[in-house]
Amino acid sequence: MSRFSQGGGFMGSSSQKKEFIDSVRPVTLRQVNQASFSPSEDELKIDDKPVGKVSIVATIRKVTGGENNAPMVYRLEDGTGTFEVRRFKTGSSVIPGEDDDMNQQEESEFKEGQTVRVVGTLKNTNDKQVITAVGMIPVTDFNQVIYHQLYALQVHLLNTRGEPGSNGAVGGGDSHYADSGSLYMPPGDAANDMQAKILNVLRSEKQNNPDGVHSDKIIVKIDENARQEILRELENMQEDGKIYSGEENHYLIAE
Repeated sequence: MSRFSQGGGFMGSSSQKKEFIDSVRPVTLRQVNQASFSPSEDELKIDDKPVGKVSIVATIRKVTGGENNAPMVYRLEDGTGTFEVRRFKTGSSVIPGEDDDMNQQEESEFKEGQTVRVVGTLKNTNDKQVITAVGMIPVTDFNQVIYHQLYALQVHLLNTRGEPGSNGAVGGGDSHYADSGSLYMPPGDAANDMQAKILNVLRSEKQNNPDGVHSDKIIVKIDENARQEILRELENMQEDGKIYSGEENHYLIAE
C-alpha cells in the first residue's frame, strides 16, 4: 500500500512529499489553468495535491520562438483549454533516449495542427504557470487522445472522491500515480502482455529506483529467456511515449 493517501494529502517525511511531486501526473489543460499556487510551500497543486511533472496530449495551434537559442513555444489545445508549452533546444525533442538524428527529424515535424504528447515540468514563474517540456512526441493514434483524457479523469476522481468502494471517503488506498501497481493501469498503455509486464515492473520498482529501472533488472524480473523480446518492447514503448529513459539503459514510466 502506498504511503500516500488516495485523494488526501501526502503523509510522512519530506522525502515522501518529493516522491509525490516527482510522479508524472496525466492532466488536461483545464486542470493546468486551474492549478493553484501556494507561496508558503512554493508549489503548485491540482485537486489540492502537489504536482511537479505532468503529461499532456493536445493539438498544436501555434508555434513561435526558436530564434537566437530562444525556446520553442507551442500553444496547445485539448478541448478543455489552451496553454503554452516551451521547449529549450537541447538536442532532444522526443522522450529522452532517442538518437540525435531522430530528435532533429522529429523537431522539424512539430507543426500547427499536429497532435502531440508532452511530458514536462509544471512550475510557477512570476505568478504564471509554466510548462517546460522534457519529452515531446507525435500522436498518430487518436485513441491515445481519448485514453489520456479518461486517465486524467480517473486520477481526478480518485483524488477528489476516493477509491471505488470507499463510500466517497478520500484517504487510504494505493497511490494514484505511477507506483500504484497494475490496479489503475491506464487504458491503452500496454499493447501486449509483455508491455503490461514491463509497466508493472516499472511501477512496482519506481519507489526504490527514482532515477529509473535498469533494463537488466527488468529482464530478471520478467524472464531472462525473453531478453530480446523485452529489449524490443522497451524500444517500442519508448518510441510510443509510454516510457522514457533517464540515465543510460534506465527506464521510467511516462504517466
